[in-house]
Amino acid sequence: MTVGTKIIERSLEHLGVSTPVSPANPESIQSVKDVLNGMIARWEDEGILMGCVPLKEPGSELSEPLGARNGIEFNLAIEAAPLFPAANLSPLLIRSANKTYNEIKRRWKTITIPNAKVRGTLPKGQGNWYQGYDGDTFFDEGEDIG
Repeated sequence: MTVGTKIIERSLEHLGVSTPVSPANPESIQSVKDVLNGMIARWEDEGILMGCVPLKEPGSELSEPLGARNGIEFNLAIEAAPLFPAANLSPLLIRSANKTYNEIKRRWKTITIPNAKVRGTLPKGQGNWYQGYDGDTFFDEGEDIG
């Protein structure tokens, strides 16, 4: 878990618009905070649920999983690049953002497992007597099991 300002500053460093010697101004940090909140909200809409808390202030806690920190930083840099005309979108940054986004999707995207459908020739009960036996020998085609 990281303070939002740290993630924002690291993203701006990846773009080359901020350095430890000449840090970004508060207006830039505020703008990138809004981009970060929008990116996290979009990921949640896509089913990527990491438990991140939207930042009210840049100094608030994002509560991201530790394994997602680099991915958030790289992808935030890509998302925030249009705000900074002098930004340097290197091919390495773009590859890193794509790789870490796919890893985040693989780890935190929710999936839905569909109910199994049965063939019409599958015998009911499979040798087990159950209460409420109605005399049907086979499942109906496409009927849910369970």
